[in-house]
Amino acid sequence: MTRFYTLIIALAYINQWRGLWNLLDLTSNIWYHLLIETLISVTCLLIMKSIYSLNSAPFLIGVDTESYFILGSKYNFS
Repeated sequence: MTRFYTLIIALAYINQWRGLWNLLDLTSNIWYHLLIETLISVTCLLIMKSIYSLNSAPFLIGVDTESYFILGSKYNFS
């Protein structure tokens, strides 16, 4: 189950970045469009509490440990 969860999260992150890059490719002719889109994107990430996803390769590299395979999520209810 943890590997499936990892696969789903990886696909979500990849599509998130692909969407952002495609949006920037469409409107990268004017500098203030880039600024507005970047601010909106970062604001959306802050609202969704997903700003930590910006720390990804090549900025951050981590290795798997035994505790990695313990399935945890920010959506757990106790």
